[in-house]
Amino acid sequence: MLLRDRKGSLLVGRQVGNLDAGEQVHRTNKGQTMFRHNVESFKKLWEEVGESTGTKWRVEAELSKVDEGFLNERSSIHGPNVRRLRFSVWRE
Repeated sequence: MLLRDRKGSLLVGRQVGNLDAGEQVHRTNKGQTMFRHNVESFKKLWEEVGESTGTKWRVEAELSKVDEGFLNERSSIHGPNVRRLRFSVWRE
């Protein structure tokens, strides 16, 4: 179980995101892909979780630029649309 089965349970986090949601080539596991969310796709994911489980979730998320040192070192790996996705998800 990810969260307690009660209203107000909260999940917070951050992950690599992208301006354009979709599968990206995994930078260390060659031949594999990963999905990078933007705000809209992340909210849609939680809508689907709610529909599948009969639960309701409130999602707040934002994309922000990663620091330039990170981009300069890894821009060829991550691409120019890479962003940091920060989120909070509440059970309603």
